[in-house]
Amino acid sequence: MEGLVTAARAEGALREDVGAGDLVMFLAVLTRPLPSVSPELTGVVRERMLAALLDGLRPQGTAGLPGPSITGDRITADLTSGSS
Repeated sequence: MEGLVTAARAEGALREDVGAGDLVMFLAVLTRPLPSVSPELTGVVRERMLAALLDGLRPQGTAGLPGPSITGDRITADLTSGSS
């Protein structure tokens, strides 16, 4: 994943303040089931969320994100510490 992030940044396709861990967490949230909505609405919501997410990952005209990018090491440490 780090290689993908590095390549995307080198091509100017990914903003500098997004890391591999951020992408993993974005995908985890995006693929979670939505409670109490129809499969049709779930598909529409996911499609819109993905479009907004991908647009926001582009470096042109973006405001900085709060805090540092999330790293794989931080996710692993969090998961192994039992934080929830």
